[in-house]
Amino acid sequence: AAARAHLEQALRVTPSFVPAIINLARLDVGDKLPDVAGKRLTVGLQTYPGSIELRMELAHIVATSGDRAGAIAILDQGHKAAPANAQDAATTGSQVQGAAVPSDGSDSEGGRPPPSAALLAYLAELLIAENQLERAERAVLEGLNFAPTNLQLLSLRATLLLHNDQKLQARGVLKQMGDFAAFDSTWLMVIARQQVAAGAPDDAQYSLNKVEQGNPGFQPAVVASVELALEQNKVERASDQLQLLADRWPDAAVTARLAGDVAMKKDAPKAAIAHYRRAMVKAPSTVTNGRLAEAVAQAGDRDAAIKLLSEWANEHAEDATALQFLAGAYFANGDKAAARATFERQIAHFPEDFVSLNNLANLAAETGDAKALDYARRAHELAPTDANIGDTLGWVLVRNHRAEEGLAHLRDAEARLSTSAAVKFHIALALEVLARPQEAKAVLETALHSGEPFDGIEQARALLVELSK
Repeated sequence: AAARAHLEQALRVTPSFVPAIINLARLDVGDKLPDVAGKRLTVGLQTYPGSIELRMELAHIVATSGDRAGAIAILDQGHKAAPANAQDAATTGSQVQGAAVPSDGSDSEGGRPPPSAALLAYLAELLIAENQLERAERAVLEGLNFAPTNLQLLSLRATLLLHNDQKLQARGVLKQMGDFAAFDSTWLMVIARQQVAAGAPDDAQYSLNKVEQGNPGFQPAVVASVELALEQNKVERASDQLQLLADRWPDAAVTARLAGDVAMKKDAPKAAIAHYRRAMVKAPSTVTNGRLAEAVAQAGDRDAAIKLLSEWANEHAEDATALQFLAGAYFANGDKAAARATFERQIAHFPEDFVSLNNLANLAAETGDAKALDYARRAHELAPTDANIGDTLGWVLVRNHRAEEGLAHLRDAEARLSTSAAVKFHIALALEVLARPQEAKAVLETALHSGEPFDGIEQARALLVELSK
């Protein structure tokens, strides 16, 4: 109440004091009055249409309410206006709510300053969330044109490249980011995560080493080093990093969880169970419970593992991953009917869970269920650039006697996931259905010579023999 009174007094003295309008709107949101906050910011924008800070705050409130399209429209208006007092974060990127930051002094065509780099970055984030990737890329490239060292924009550029499976180009952008970030721990952690996604673990470790140099004992970097070593199956390195963690934070839940992960890599599930149980006492979570269940199953008690996951899912219905873990356990046990029923429960609660929809499509396709195509199309609509989902849709179409349409999706999946033998196998089957045997044979040979295991590999070998006659 006191804070609100001070801010209202500040506005009476200086009506153009934008930070006071923004902070009052945040107090409104804190009081669970988002509509009041939105009206306050809308009035502010009508009075001060050039304020990027007001516009971004309003967009944030609208997006948080679930109306991303409305938030995009608000930011688009500011983007097109390119107000004369636009200010930019040239090197570090701004928070969504963004206070004013120094201008980089850049100018756009015709002498009109460009829109804020922070505005373009937030616009791109929302467009990516809405799967409007081409528009997002235009916004990012426009921002980088006048703020080429802006880390927020560069990170989004890398994200878009990874969406298109352009990992090599993404690595180049991330290396640039590492140079611009210097020893900023927060940004180096972001860069390291994206470098892992880009298939550049050595680059990621270099970024984490820089964090240690600039901020010795920074726990998130040590944790990330253990996780990275485990992903690379470098168990001894993971053990060494884990010891650092245990020496500095012996009672932390993350130390116990990672000790369990290392034990699992060493094929010691009973030791892992003890570590995971300790972690669950300190900080219970869906992920840790899932890993505990995996260790219990590996130790030989699959029923107990299912019980752990089922009880947790029933107690945490709001958790989007709880049922995914349970469905995965059923599938691993060979109980595909229970897995399918659990994925159906999942999408009833979370209809935009494209991973579960994709899994449902595959399970339904195995039994010839006509619902497979509906599940596959829904997943593809939600994640049109995901290669695995495109592969599923293409394969389901082929199985539904729509090989030409299916082949188009499979080719797109191959372009995004060029090394996948499974995708190539599905392409070969589509080509064989379309009476293009020589093309099918060539694709099959490539898939089988890769050495990569995939579902249907025996069928692929038999088909190659048949096509070679």
